[in-house]
Amino acid sequence: MAFVVLPALIPEIAEVYDVYFAAFKDEPILEYYYPNGINHNEHRQRVLDGWNLDPDSYTLKCVEPATGHIVGMAVFEVQWRKGSSRPRGASESLEGWERQRLQTVLDALNNKREELMGERKHVYCQTMAVLPDYQRKGVGALLMSWGIDAAERLDLPIYVESTLPGRHFYRAMGFETPTYVIHKGEDVGREKDDIVPIMVKMPIKYEGLSVEDWHVMVDEEV
Repeated sequence: MAFVVLPALIPEIAEVYDVYFAAFKDEPILEYYYPNGINHNEHRQRVLDGWNLDPDSYTLKCVEPATGHIVGMAVFEVQWRKGSSRPRGASESLEGWERQRLQTVLDALNNKREELMGERKHVYCQTMAVLPDYQRKGVGALLMSWGIDAAERLDLPIYVESTLPGRHFYRAMGFETPTYVIHKGEDVGREKDDIVPIMVKMPIKYEGLSVEDWHVMVDEEV
């Protein structure tokens, strides 16, 4: 099969995110964001608002040319300006415990990214998804290669919040796992803790450095 990665277009928002919803349908993150189901019209407008407000965010699609179908998607934030990253907040459409739960999850992820990246320049893979029938066919690798290329050109690390089933993919592409974020079961309404591996890939310039050593080197360079 042949695939190509291209920028996603506004008329394709629904199709692009159908890939995301299909890929993560059994993952806790969809329960946190959409406990009452997905309102696709509201979601499309929220995505469009984000595209208009964030100049550092890039949404990609992976297309199968033979059919024209979108089979994968990814969102990268290329934080090439110091201190340009923005913490995520819970949607105003959620209320009560469900809103508190999502904010607790997002705060833990935001705090871990702040701890590891701070205001330093980096590339953040906000999400990546592949249709179940197209997984393990090279789609994810093509999408991630876009982020790796951007990071290498800017001498920046890539930061990813993985899922446990996906961690082997990232390790095969050269990512390390310096830490984890653990959402306690009692805090998120689940029987078990939700464990999120944090994956980081250093550019060739800093290859072999730990995150802590990278802090020292880039801070000295600045």
